[in-house]
Amino acid sequence: MNPGCLQPFSLSAKNLYYNLLPILFPSRKNVLKFLDKAILRKPNHDLPVNYKELLIDYELFALTQYNDHTQKPYYMKGELETIDTTVFLLVGEHDLLFPFEKSIVNAQRELPSLREFSTLPNVGHGIETYQEAIQLMKTRIERLPIAEL
Repeated sequence: MNPGCLQPFSLSAKNLYYNLLPILFPSRKNVLKFLDKAILRKPNHDLPVNYKELLIDYELFALTQYNDHTQKPYYMKGELETIDTTVFLLVGEHDLLFPFEKSIVNAQRELPSLREFSTLPNVGHGIETYQEAIQLMKTRIERLPIAEL
């Protein structure tokens, strides 16, 4: 879910706008716009208000107070070929940060252990917050033979 390693970050004008807006002008309004336009996909893929408020608080803290030295997602390209564990790829059809079509093509080409992929309509980049995606992944993992776990 949320496979940032399968391709470079999208440089589309729309994606850059929604990602840079809260970075350059951190405010609740701009973080909410980023979440609603780049990460989630209303009305199907959204969060309850109280969870979204917590996420906004976290984003504002990270943007204004936190000195981030973590490794950022990067296109793993040749490194993907070394992965030998079973891979199930779940992507949202409205992932603005990493468009799903390119993720699927790259996964098919570069992940020898790709078992299957699924695309979920009306789901954005934050697919790991979408209950149906979580349930689908659980079902896929439960079907695996013990030897593949």
